[in-house]
Amino acid sequence: MSAIYLDSSVLLRWLFQEEGAFHPPPPGARLVSSRLLVAETHRVLDRMGFAQGKQRAKLSRYSSALHQWLEYLAYLPISEELNQRTSLPFRSPLSTLDGIHLATALAFQSKGVKDLLLMNHDSELAEAARSEGISVYSG
Repeated sequence: MSAIYLDSSVLLRWLFQEEGAFHPPPPGARLVSSRLLVAETHRVLDRMGFAQGKQRAKLSRYSSALHQWLEYLAYLPISEELNQRTSLPFRSPLSTLDGIHLATALAFQSKGVKDLLLMNHDSELAEAARSEGISVYSG
């Protein structure tokens, strides 16, 4: 079974149609992530709401599009097992949140996703994923 692991940076760049965003995967591709992605993306929209004030219509469009993406993904929860793995050393230094994403990607592999491709815009997470044997999308 194959899947594409998304971190928040990829989803947000698609959502905001930012320059440098990767091309979205083909229809029918299996997309997976950590539940952390849900919290991270909602936090970004919440901060935008405070910053943009009267541009509520734009924020509403982003929110609607985000919910469509979020319904399409399969998730692993941030469990005690995942927290324990995140607490252990990786082969490369990582922030806590990137550690959760990497531990989640490794958990998907251990649950039978053998052909996992990580999509992200963070070079530290990409390097750490490669060092753990996870393929990384390079655009």
